Amino acid sequence: MRQQLQVLLNDPDTWLVVGRPSGMALALCKAQNGHRVLYDVMDDMAQFSHGISQRWMEHAHQCLLIQAEAVWGSSERIVQSLQGLTRAPATLVRNGTILPSEAVFERNLGMGTAAHAQAPLVLGYVGTLAAWFDWQALRHLANALPQAQFHIYGPLEGAMPQALPPNVQLRGAVPHSQVFTLMSRWHAGLIPFLHNQLTESVDPVKYYEYRACGLPVLSTMFGEMPHHATDDEGVWPLETTELEGLEKRLRHWHGKLAERHAQGLPLAPANLQSATWSARFESGARDCGWLAAAFQASMVSDA
Repeated sequence: MRQQLQVLLNDPDTWLVVGRPSGMALALCKAQNGHRVLYDVMDDMAQFSHGISQRWMEHAHQCLLIQAEAVWGSSERIVQSLQGLTRAPATLVRNGTILPSEAVFERNLGMGTAAHAQAPLVLGYVGTLAAWFDWQALRHLANALPQAQFHIYGPLEGAMPQALPPNVQLRGAVPHSQVFTLMSRWHAGLIPFLHNQLTESVDPVKYYEYRACGLPVLSTMFGEMPHHATDDEGVWPLETTELEGLEKRLRHWHGKLAERHAQGLPLAPANLQSATWSARFESGARDCGWLAAAFQASMVSDA
């Protein structure tokens, strides 16, 4: 595999794009002397490991930063942490999403319909349930909305949480191909994450997925979420949102979505049009001083 990738990298139009530190990424980057290597720093990866693994991950991260010709960071916190460590200044390229097709909503008669606006409330989450998940915030919200259902999808890492309210259902992992179909039946997307060293660098992809469906997002204000809350009326901070009137607010939101859908308007907000993956890559290429056409060339990804 490494030899095949090296052959590809001999093509002057090919870039090596590294999504996370690995032994293969280091070897290929070194062989290229960092030339035509883009290191896309999407998280504080060392925080996902412990002990020797964490120290190796941090070492590999530092090596890639020093060698790579270009470095992107997915959050302001990450970009700030890279100052003075890269060959050229790191570029802020936040995460993004694909936009769901209208067929997702039409097929399910969910989001964007008057019937959905009045249906029993469903608030959902999809993603890994690990040490960064704020179970207490979820409990508080579920207890405040006993008439609503909370559908929590994703693999559970660690012990089963104790004393969850009866309206919280842990439904396990689902294929990503089903994510938009699930979301089209919800009334809000949830991102209840703790504030810690890992999450303070995170720009969650699920924010973009939720908003691409038109969902309001109930989230703690970790990482890039304060930025999104400032720019997007669809982000409702869990720390400050009044829960007493939340159902009424959700009904009003979905009533407005039904009006937009009836007028043939998109459910996703306008800012999502510039948050597609292709738009993100093109923006990053411009900010690095490259022609956008550079990213239409062949790329090798080590993610």
